[in-house]
Amino acid sequence: SKESYLKDQPYAPTFFEGFGPFDGIKRDLWEGGIRPGMIAHWPGTIPEGRISNEPNTFADFMATFCDVANTPTPARSDGVSILPAMTGQGKQQPANVYIEYFNGKRTPSYTSFEKTHANRKRGEMQAIRIGDHIGVRYDIKSHADAFEIYHITDDPKQKKNLAKKRGMAKLQQQMKDEVLRRRVAIKTAKRPYDKEAIPSIKGTKTKQGILTTTVDRSAPFVVAAPDPQPNLVLAGGMPTDYESSKDGTMLFVGYLKVPKTGMYTFAFKNTNRSVMRLHQATIIDHDASFDAKKTIRRTVKLEKGLHPYRLYVNTDKGVRHNLSLKWVVPGNKVPTPIPQESLRVGMDGTVASFGKP
Repeated sequence: SKESYLKDQPYAPTFFEGFGPFDGIKRDLWEGGIRPGMIAHWPGTIPEGRISNEPNTFADFMATFCDVANTPTPARSDGVSILPAMTGQGKQQPANVYIEYFNGKRTPSYTSFEKTHANRKRGEMQAIRIGDHIGVRYDIKSHADAFEIYHITDDPKQKKNLAKKRGMAKLQQQMKDEVLRRRVAIKTAKRPYDKEAIPSIKGTKTKQGILTTTVDRSAPFVVAAPDPQPNLVLAGGMPTDYESSKDGTMLFVGYLKVPKTGMYTFAFKNTNRSVMRLHQATIIDHDASFDAKKTIRRTVKLEKGLHPYRLYVNTDKGVRHNLSLKWVVPGNKVPTPIPQESLRVGMDGTVASFGKP
């Protein structure tokens, strides 16, 4: 990092070239600013000398520590366990590598940096990784701005922008869609793309219904339940009350069929802890600040079509809980129950493109 209060040369990023083979430093979204190395030491579990190139983010640490402790991961966590990558055992789930950040200065003009990166105005920035490609946007003016796209495993210096290459239009659009599906707008950090509608899922045939399952809960928080089996389809609308024969977390999964593009306000109330995710973003967090008497509201702009959701609700053994999930559709002012017709699952009883990336 380059800090104004550190004047001496030994504290500059150029000392030992701490950015390594990359461009950028702290406060950049080039690889040199977002890609520090990590060392993990666990004799007998992590093989000595093992090297993994799997990307991960700070959000993955909670899920990893839960995995190590044989404790369920909280449903409100955005991370995945990176224990498989460290140990070489099991299948590593892809991490949700997405960053948005604002900085009013510029990337330093170090001689080793590419000319297209050095002295670049930062402003509003985004970075998203999909597979071995990373998309980067600097000084964003609107959501229409194109991502620069780099094949990061072959080009860690990010020299070759592939965005205009043949066949990249689909990946460009995917990156633009995914950044909106992985974030929520907040008033204290306004972005140029806050007013964009969250893109719907295309090309999926559905039927009315809700997938549901219940898992044991050995934690005081809402836990991340695994996906329900395709045959566990609940007919009818969202339950207004529920109970279980055990302490657990009940998961309701499906698509919301949004009738038209516009602003939707979700009004949620439950007598137990709950979490609701839309695409990959948490829109209702009734866990960290649980209040059984409080109605939580969240307004999001949604594109017409299908939007995958996951609703986790805690159950207490032998206790009947009351649940209310309503929405205010464009043109109305009063919350109404989400109609059965808008609660969908895939024709094969599954829901795709939701939860973890």
